[in-house]
Amino acid sequence: MSQYPTNSPFGFQREPLQYATPDASSLAVSHFFNAVYAWMAAGLGITALVAYLVSHNDAAMRAVFGSGMAVWIGLFVAEIALV
Repeated sequence: MSQYPTNSPFGFQREPLQYATPDASSLAVSHFFNAVYAWMAAGLGITALVAYLVSHNDAAMRAVFGSGMAVWIGLFVAEIALV
């Protein structure tokens, strides 16, 4: 076994650690994903706020759930237009 020098108690040669340095493209991707997650968090926050306000407003609840199919179609079209 002396012909196989090791620097590890497990009997294999350990490679020196190599640290990755970020390049411009990986930084651009990182910034892009940070912006995407920020917009998604803002959208979820607005959705939660609107859901809270509608659920605590009797007039809004009656308008959404007490009306016919036209309001549901209008809400669907408005949602698709926002997206």
